[in-house]
Amino acid sequence: MRSLFLPGVRGCLILSLFLAFSLFLSTPVFSRENQQQEPLRLEEKVIWGEDRHGPEAAFFFPAQSSFPDTELLERYGLFLHTLSWSTLSFEAGTQKSFGLSFFRNWGNRSLGLKLQQEETDPFPEVTREFTIEFGFQKMTKLGIFHLFLAGGIADNLPASRDASGKSIPASLSESGIGRVGFSSLFFPNRPLNPVFSLYRQFTKEKEAERTVVLPQWVGEVALLWHLEALKTTLKFFVTYQFDYANSAVQEHHLWLPGLAVSYHFRKDDALTLKIKNFSERKFEILPGFSGPGSVATLQYTHSF
Repeated sequence: MRSLFLPGVRGCLILSLFLAFSLFLSTPVFSRENQQQEPLRLEEKVIWGEDRHGPEAAFFFPAQSSFPDTELLERYGLFLHTLSWSTLSFEAGTQKSFGLSFFRNWGNRSLGLKLQQEETDPFPEVTREFTIEFGFQKMTKLGIFHLFLAGGIADNLPASRDASGKSIPASLSESGIGRVGFSSLFFPNRPLNPVFSLYRQFTKEKEAERTVVLPQWVGEVALLWHLEALKTTLKFFVTYQFDYANSAVQEHHLWLPGLAVSYHFRKDDALTLKIKNFSERKFEILPGFSGPGSVATLQYTHSF
């Protein structure tokens, strides 16, 4: 297995930024009024919402009948570092999609393992990757801010190769893959939450006259709507992929809409149905070759 690929200077800059932010995010900020108070004791642990293994994170308090007020959120933010919990997720769907992940949270820190695969038309092989992710969270009056760094190995990454002067779909053999990014969830004490996330990913760009076809930057804007009486969370999101290193890619700026519905059938268990590119947009990824249409997955998450 080849080691994680990160360019030397760029990798050092990213790691330095990561360490600086980790020191900031791991330090709780106590207001003068709360310095003498006892730590807040919640009746139940905090459950991170659907798609916990992704960059964005939502949460709720299962022991309460209504969303926590601002005062509770502020006090909770002070003692986030005293809590710990784990989440285990399994998902499967169309395009041979499969995913398995485990995350352990220690207050405002998290460590996760993730295994996933997906077939991406028009590329010939199923892409598989295994990654380890480190994360830091911080709660403020405005919302929850999450910083993460992930790295691992990938097999059969989408790529292109030249054939008679034309770029055709191909696959890149085993390669390192890395991601660094952040997400923010605003107004967590309200039923409607805007979410924004952005990450940069690194891969080996070329191998044996084959060039990888992956965006270097991926962003997402989403809106979460918590229907507490129905134990359901609705999510509408738009993914923005841009800055491809491969000059053969036809659309270097790609917007894809998506929908997700999460149902918490028990306080520690949830089912999530997610549809990416629900508009069935057939974008041209390489000259004469269209990308996949919609991709649907069903995910089960257990927290403990």
